[in-house]
Amino acid sequence: MTQAEIDFLDHLLGLRTNSEQEQLERAVVVLNGKLFGILLGFLLGGLLFLATNVLILTGRGGHVGSHFALIPVFFPGYGVTFIGSIVGFFYMFLLGCIAGVVTGLVYNKIARATAYNPTASRHNSTLRRITNEEPYLTSQGSSA
Repeated sequence: MTQAEIDFLDHLLGLRTNSEQEQLERAVVVLNGKLFGILLGFLLGGLLFLATNVLILTGRGGHVGSHFALIPVFFPGYGVTFIGSIVGFFYMFLLGCIAGVVTGLVYNKIARATAYNPTASRHNSTLRRITNEEPYLTSQGSSA
């Protein structure tokens, strides 16, 4: 049995301590921005490369439509040619990397701000009231 399987069974059976559980929850919410950027870069670059080469292979290289005709405005050097598809791949890869890293930074900032914090949890105060660990006001306005 691997360590991952043991950890999973410990989690299911409730044998994991709170600090270990909190560490696991915090580790899961973090997004690797660099890896996400590279992945998004390859995805977007590959899509433009593929779309350009499909246009070339189907013989529509001269009549690309209004959308593909605007790409060289934003990506100098791009054209509906094989060399243009390579240039477009690098432009989109760079754009995807930047978008992925920024998305990762924003996501991680939000995830860390809203991560599980037992002292600041809004459910924690409700739990204390239910278990009578904290006095609360009743509907008449007096303490219970």
